[in-house]
Amino acid sequence: MHHDEMIGKVQALAQLPDRGTAERAAHAVVSTLSERLPSGLARHVAAQLPADMAAAMREAADAGGGAGNRESGHRGGRNL
Repeated sequence: MHHDEMIGKVQALAQLPDRGTAERAAHAVVSTLSERLPSGLARHVAAQLPADMAAAMREAADAGGGAGNRESGHRGGRNL
């Protein structure tokens, strides 16, 4: 999916007032997911994202992101 297409969908589905708000929301979701997903799944999700968002998610997956056990998705006493 292309960046503009994704942001347009986020804006429409979330009924946000402008593209800037939609872009910030999309990046916040990607950032949060990259911290919480197991590394293999994060890389799989990244492959489906526009390049700028995918790069951030892959970096977090490769770095381990401090998310506890990255392979099981377990973090801070919660199973995801």
